[in-house]
Amino acid sequence: MEASKTRRFLNWLIDSIGVFLLLTLLVRFCSSPTTTRLQLQLASMSLLFVYYAGAEFFFQRSVGKLLTHTLVVSQDDERPSLGAVLLRTVCRFIPLEPLSLLLTGKRVWHDTLSGTKVVFIDY
Repeated sequence: MEASKTRRFLNWLIDSIGVFLLLTLLVRFCSSPTTTRLQLQLASMSLLFVYYAGAEFFFQRSVGKLLTHTLVVSQDDERPSLGAVLLRTVCRFIPLEPLSLLLTGKRVWHDTLSGTKVVFIDY
């Protein structure tokens, strides 16, 4: 069963808070007075990319998905390929992409474009 919009929103919220905290630590301990805004933006985008791509490829879930009992799968309910996970992660950088959850059904653009979906696991 595909995950509800509420679970999808909670996934996003939990993961956003987690990435924000990781980025805060990264900036606090790795930046210097000469660090530019562009460097910070690239660091945050890199962290976001590594977080989602790594978690969803190796575990089929991020921390948010783990806490909401959801899992990323392919259209035919199999483990998604590395290519699908990478495309899914790149699509997260489309401007206004998080709003696609409000504009469409349960499928956001990063699901549709990568041929993946998020399902609820009742365990």
